[in-house]
Amino acid sequence: MSKVASQLQGLETTFVDFNSATDEEVLASIRPNTKLIRIEPPTNPTLRLLPIAHITFLIHSLPVASRPLIAIDSTILSPFYDSPLAAPISGDLVVYSITIHQRPLRRPHGRYHPLQRLHHRSTR
Repeated sequence: MSKVASQLQGLETTFVDFNSATDEEVLASIRPNTKLIRIEPPTNPTLRLLPIAHITFLIHSLPVASRPLIAIDSTILSPFYDSPLAAPISGDLVVYSITIHQRPLRRPHGRYHPLQRLHHRSTR
């Protein structure tokens, strides 16, 4: 995020260790131009668990007009164990991997179609 997003898209990134930061430090890290807060439970590669419900509670305490979206990156944790859009977590967006946990017998659950192939199909 700090290299690619900054260099290619001009995005600013702030990293916060939610396990050691105080509530005041978490809220102070949210800038007026913050649009998205990305939380990865458990963290990759250390697999540390985060107090997600508490973090989202803090963010939801902000005024609605200035509140950033909360994206929960659940690529590592299976949706069987995680419901990031439901209370008490109540994230706004969730990211799952269709190739890690959601594929029985190592078969892909979803399919990737290049745009050319989709365009080719739609013109038939």
